[in-house]
Amino acid sequence: MSQTLCRTQTQGSGLGCLFPLSPKHVVIHNTLANGGVLNVHCNSINDDLGLIHIPWDKDWSFRFRVNIWKSTKFRCHFTWCGGRSHYFNIFTVARDDSPLGETPDCRECIWEVGKVSTDEKTPMCRVDGDGVKRYCFGWDDDESSEQ
Repeated sequence: MSQTLCRTQTQGSGLGCLFPLSPKHVVIHNTLANGGVLNVHCNSINDDLGLIHIPWDKDWSFRFRVNIWKSTKFRCHFTWCGGRSHYFNIFTVARDDSPLGETPDCRECIWEVGKVSTDEKTPMCRVDGDGVKRYCFGWDDDESSEQ
């Protein structure tokens, strides 16, 4: 069971932990190309964070601890003007809390949503605290029925 700690409005980056129950802070930053409001509904198997409306160039965040089994996963549904609707696993242990993952683990996992990367196929980018390093991914729409 994960434990959602609080919601804040901060940004930054830090080193992740290799231990179960490690604290995490996920930041979702609205960088939609159309400058519109980003609607976000995130949940895990144990926590439903509700529907959040993020104005352009603003962020919303939440904190939690990775469960003892290291199976914590948060999935978000993103919608915005023009009928766009996509899903993305905003936190997975394999990607965001593993020394063996393809990306560095993160304590503060900062995501830019909607800013298309150079290959124009990966609109979800996890960035480091200064925004220099970017790890970009496509949508996880094919898993929309999964939790």
